[in-house]
Amino acid sequence: MLGVGDVACRDPRVPWYPKTFSAPLVAYALSPIDLIPDFIPVLGYLDELVLLPLGVLYCGRHSALTQPPRAPSVSPERHAAGGTPWT
Repeated sequence: MLGVGDVACRDPRVPWYPKTFSAPLVAYALSPIDLIPDFIPVLGYLDELVLLPLGVLYCGRHSALTQPPRAPSVSPERHAAGGTPWT
């Protein structure tokens, strides 16, 4: 997790908001201080089981590294003429 986060933070294609959100997420994952203490039955571990995967999912979906490449657009005139972007 830390290796992928390090690569994503250094990559210029990744927008600033996943980078900003991932730093507190990693700090929370490594911190001994919990939002809900672990000695509370069920809820103590439930915050880690919910918050961390949701945070990773958010950072992954908003990262430019996981987005498929965009196809070149076709102008309306070329599309009406039956052309493609490669002709």
